[in-house]
Amino acid sequence: MNRKLSELARRRESLISRAEAQREDLRNILHEMRKPFSLVGAGLALHPILKLTPPVALALTAFFLIFRPRRKPKRPLLIGIRWLFLRLLRALGLRRRT
Repeated sequence: MNRKLSELARRRESLISRAEAQREDLRNILHEMRKPFSLVGAGLALHPILKLTPPVALALTAFFLIFRPRRKPKRPLLIGIRWLFLRLLRALGLRRRT
């Protein structure tokens, strides 16, 4: 009986130390991921606002298409941007349909 208890105590200690090491690894991983998680959280917080105001979402999309880094705009892209801009103007009521 005493031998079984000592074996259980030894196993328990090894499991506790292993769990502590795993918690430390997880803490380090989560610390590294804090910034990406906060960016995703900010994007998710904007979703209801953009859902209620489609013209704002359209304007942001057009803005990011126009000012995309490291890419030179091509003709089809410019046509698409013009179409998005005209839709934005129609949604805001600033331009009539033709």
